[in-house]
Amino acid sequence: MDKNQTGKFFVNIPGVKGLYSYRMHGNMKFTEYKEGEANREFFRDWFLNQDSKMVLANVSHGSSVTTICSSNFDHYEQVIETDALVTRDIPNLYLCMTFADCPPVFLFDPEKRVMAAVHGGWKPVMNNIIYNTFNKMISLGAKADRMRAAILPGINQECYQFGSREARKIFRLYKPFVKYFKKEDKCHVDLKGIIKFQLTEELGIPQENLEIFGECTCCQNDKFFSYRGEKMNPEFIRAGIAMLGLN
Repeated sequence: MDKNQTGKFFVNIPGVKGLYSYRMHGNMKFTEYKEGEANREFFRDWFLNQDSKMVLANVSHGSSVTTICSSNFDHYEQVIETDALVTRDIPNLYLCMTFADCPPVFLFDPEKRVMAAVHGGWKPVMNNIIYNTFNKMISLGAKADRMRAAILPGINQECYQFGSREARKIFRLYKPFVKYFKKEDKCHVDLKGIIKFQLTEELGIPQENLEIFGECTCCQNDKFFSYRGEKMNPEFIRAGIAMLGLN
């Protein structure tokens, strides 16, 4: 694999571009050493139009959704403290989410050109970030039966371990997505499965409109950054980036 290649989603939808980086593209996280900013700028210059603007979510593991109404900012990127970004019909504006196990989730209504980027970590997901984002898109004219959804690479169930007592409390509404072990006080959680269930079964996005990527950031640590796989210090997390925008 070479640096001219990048992950892609929504490839069959005209007028929209969805991309995600690999480990070889470098750390995209916000750092005091400007490493992330330099790598993000390189990624933008290589894969996007030169006049593209990027809005990045500096995630807080909460449930807040921020609506982006304009690309009228000076620098090529803007960073906002939030766990989801939503916008409508702004060409060359890319909504961006960094990831290092938590699967990024992207939503798009092709007719109204409403799009969203969501931080798919377990805390935001259990605190209704998917529902909050969906409702914001509906308020901008989107409809569930038109929406396209993508759940990008993230940690898979076989690697996502929790203590059983903790999991019974956190994921009590999603028991089918938790695999318990009788002789050990641990379990494995299918976070992508929970997100898929919320999008399709609870919010009504058609199954055929969903793309779900099976790649595991933890298992494939040579290809992606992984918070759990690398046992990263939370203060110095390295991460990839995923983005969605209108051409």
